[in-house]
Amino acid sequence: MLRRTGEVPSHKMVWLNCNCFIDQSDLALTAAGGRRQILSWMESVGLMGLHHQGQFYEFAPWNAKINWQVSPWGEWWMEARNATHHLELWATCDRPGKLLRAPTQAGLVYICRDTMFGHLKLRLKRLHPQGSALILQANSKACGLEVGGQPWQDSWIRST
Repeated sequence: MLRRTGEVPSHKMVWLNCNCFIDQSDLALTAAGGRRQILSWMESVGLMGLHHQGQFYEFAPWNAKINWQVSPWGEWWMEARNATHHLELWATCDRPGKLLRAPTQAGLVYICRDTMFGHLKLRLKRLHPQGSALILQANSKACGLEVGGQPWQDSWIRST
């Protein structure tokens, strides 16, 4: 569980980043989800970006539906679907991670937990009217993983 120090906002965030895959030298991933405040309302936002063999696959609120389920620590699942592709990520970490400070209205506060020892499985499919075709399946044992924001009691399940 994250240690609470000072005033902690009701924001949450998750992050995955990886460019070190087993048997895949031309592959890089960034994925994030969060809850942010815009003026007086809160919204859930997410994005997933994948570079593979010179092609960029973008999944963002303007072109895709993004879902995630993330435990307080140790398990991350995210998926995104747009008109042409489906990207799914599963990540785990059996180490405790490191507490990090992040900027808040109250200054730097320990509200993030981070690791670069995450295990990641990734699957990218091309969608077509008859179903889908697997484009890429990849694994890593050196994935950056993070959770942050208010202390989490349960898994965080969201859609954008």
